[in-house]
Amino acid sequence: MIVITGRDSLCQLTGIEQLQSSNSLIAITGELAKRFVNYYMENPEIICQSCGMPIVTAEDCGSDSLGSRSFEYCYHCYSGGKFTDEGISIEERIEQSVKAAVAKGIPEEKARKMATLVIPQLSRWHKKDHYPVR
Repeated sequence: MIVITGRDSLCQLTGIEQLQSSNSLIAITGELAKRFVNYYMENPEIICQSCGMPIVTAEDCGSDSLGSRSFEYCYHCYSGGKFTDEGISIEERIEQSVKAAVAKGIPEEKARKMATLVIPQLSRWHKKDHYPVR
């Protein structure tokens, strides 16, 4: 069984536009669970909705408070149902992402441009109280 903490991705995968749920947790099993995992693990465009890291393997996924995988966030950002960097600002998140990319050999200018474009669009930061960084 897989427990998902959001409906959008499951709706997109299954084509079901409305899922009935009394809260934001959805449990899926069987063939649908396999399709869901395969979709997320085989699509390189799936990225952490906090930092933008590609989620390529199951080990890249964060975890919720019950220990189930979070397909929305990576393990660097989300563990045990909490953000590992709770209270961080979007500007600080961008700076951390730039440092991580530079450490992997990406030129700082390119890393900064990419982080500045991508991070404000991620679901964690795409709120009305956050504004795009200029």
